[in-house]
Amino acid sequence: MSRPATARRGWGAALRAAVALGLASLTPDASTSAVLGSGTAWAGLLVLAGWLLRRPGRAAAAGVVVGLTAVAVHDGAGQLVGAFGASAWVDDRWWFAAAALAGGPLGLLGAAAHRPDRRGLLARLTVPAGAVLEPLVVGVPSTPVALALVTAGTVDAALVPSRPTGVSQVTGDRP
Repeated sequence: MSRPATARRGWGAALRAAVALGLASLTPDASTSAVLGSGTAWAGLLVLAGWLLRRPGRAAAAGVVVGLTAVAVHDGAGQLVGAFGASAWVDDRWWFAAAALAGGPLGLLGAAAHRPDRRGLLARLTVPAGAVLEPLVVGVPSTPVALALVTAGTVDAALVPSRPTGVSQVTGDRP
């Protein structure tokens, strides 16, 4: 498959994920809303966008675009169903700014997560670490999301072995 086709598929999947989180985070169920409204879930979306686009430039752009899209979908749908007033767009200006500022770096982490070395391992553990730290920093109990993300991150980190720099991927020989 050609790279443009792969990139289009990555963009499509990333934007679908943005719409899904933007809509799902409006759920009235308190426990689901706590998980989907957590900073960890939203940061994880931006990392996922970068992971789907793979290349650093596209990954950084995807983090920003997907973050802004998710906030816009959240506010727009919330206004359509009457959950938010007309001031939602102004009230959430800080979330738009956060998506624009954090999207690039988080998208780059997603691209780096493909690496089989220690940097890739650290990139893959960023979202689970955020899930552990978020309740301590913000004070919001998000134990279910922390447990799920830490488990997923640990399994992922264990399944993608680290390889010392300079070791051939094919033969395992050093140059």
